[in-house]
Amino acid sequence: MHSFQWCGLQVQRYFYLGFPKISYGEVYLALSYLPTAERLTISALKLRWFFKVDKTERTDALLTFTFFHDGRRFYQQKLDPVQILDDVKDKECEMKTIVTSSVPKDDIRNINLHIGFNIYLSISKESINCGSIVLGEKTRFEVDWTRMIDQPRQVHNAWYPLYG
Repeated sequence: MHSFQWCGLQVQRYFYLGFPKISYGEVYLALSYLPTAERLTISALKLRWFFKVDKTERTDALLTFTFFHDGRRFYQQKLDPVQILDDVKDKECEMKTIVTSSVPKDDIRNINLHIGFNIYLSISKESINCGSIVLGEKTRFEVDWTRMIDQPRQVHNAWYPLYG
């Protein structure tokens, strides 16, 4: 921690050496790649361990899938909102949504997938970006991505935490 004065205020700056550890919930994804059809398929199946701030207000979860090739966005899909119930901490919400994209087998290693998680509050009409997942090479989940590439035609399922 580093502390300094700025415009008469005491400011504290924290330096983190690792990845963020605060999880806003988890999403269950199924990844598969078919090199003959050059098709990448990601299935968002379930959500779990989300916390509602206001129990009186309806809360929806929105997932956005964005594909990047060498850092440039080439495909984006927003999923239909899923209502977060009061007992979502104990149960899992089912989504069952499939996102497919055409990716040549020579470029699959240069693809990154960003999954953004937004909360939409219906009464206040407010959208809050809570967390995200990045899949691909040189990311936190590089092992899952390379396993999907090295073992094509198989479905690779895992729970992925949404870090803020």
